[in-house]
Amino acid sequence: MKEDTSQAIYKVLYDPRKYRVQIIYTQINRDKKGKPKFKTFGFRNNDQEYFYPASMVKLPVMLLALEKIHRLNIKNLDMNTPLVCHRSSGGSFQTTVAEAIKKMLVVSDNYSFTILYEFVGQRYLHKRLQEMGYTNTSITQNFSYSSKPFRSFQFITEQGQTLYEELPEGKIDLAPIHVEKPVLGGKNFAYANHFPLDDIHKMVMTTMFPEAFPFQERPVLEDEDFEFLHKYMSIFPRECQELGYSEDVFPDAVFKFYLNAKNRSRKNPEVRCFNKVGISLGFLTDCSYFVDYENNTEFFVSCVIYVNQSGGVGDGNYEYQSVGYPFFTNLSRVLQEYEKKREKKYKPTPEKIDYQKLEAGR
Repeated sequence: MKEDTSQAIYKVLYDPRKYRVQIIYTQINRDKKGKPKFKTFGFRNNDQEYFYPASMVKLPVMLLALEKIHRLNIKNLDMNTPLVCHRSSGGSFQTTVAEAIKKMLVVSDNYSFTILYEFVGQRYLHKRLQEMGYTNTSITQNFSYSSKPFRSFQFITEQGQTLYEELPEGKIDLAPIHVEKPVLGGKNFAYANHFPLDDIHKMVMTTMFPEAFPFQERPVLEDEDFEFLHKYMSIFPRECQELGYSEDVFPDAVFKFYLNAKNRSRKNPEVRCFNKVGISLGFLTDCSYFVDYENNTEFFVSCVIYVNQSGGVGDGNYEYQSVGYPFFTNLSRVLQEYEKKREKKYKPTPEKIDYQKLEAGR
């Protein structure tokens, strides 16, 4: 990659400490039966160099929300069961776990994250992350101004009968993760969420290829759960017809940084990123399973970059457009071109998702 002469890449790699850039790239080599083997490379990835994960924390929360539903083991209760959320401030509204996950994946909806974060519970979230091996990850903050935004969650039948009701546990004290959290631009990250890039990268991999990892390193989910996640990790907002997102507000690559988020045009549907992104306080993160169906190429790539030359945090004056997005676009271009030329004993044939068919059958 250092041989690439594009200014977008050179500018960042010339001063990687300034941009706090970390990159992880994983090659996928299939055997004759299509079983994947992985080979991972890293550039400056370091669990001890803090970055603000922003919406990246939505991924483990949605995975464990699905797992929790299975563990409740209540007849007729699944991700599509009506969920009544009773606000602590009064009033209530109805959604489903599936709808909340769709919104979190397609448009990175923060309120949906708060719903599922409170439903999963901080204690269960921390316990399962530790059990799955994410010992350097700590998610202790929701995206709400309230420490307890909901007084109860109630799953009901279509007729309004209660199947299950739970009272959120609220915030609990957890042992701190031993990582130096900096003060950047006047912002103290001492109590902020921590989700290292290595952990995010592995979580995306286990979500895309669960059968390739030990059972104890992944959430306990069914095949249909993973199919659901794969669809909404890769769908463009305009294709998500049931949620009715405007293409003017949410263009194809708005949360697909590797597909040129700076350009608002429609993207090639034969190139997909199964991903989650984070964007906040000058940090840009995208962790993706990148698939080019036209050229039968696939790889994983995760990257974080800090673009805040002004030095202030909270002023909105970040170089997302001029530095961040171009870097992600060119990084994926370099890797994509390399993967096209890289020799593979068995050519991959990634399975396509028929988005229209799945829409009709939801």
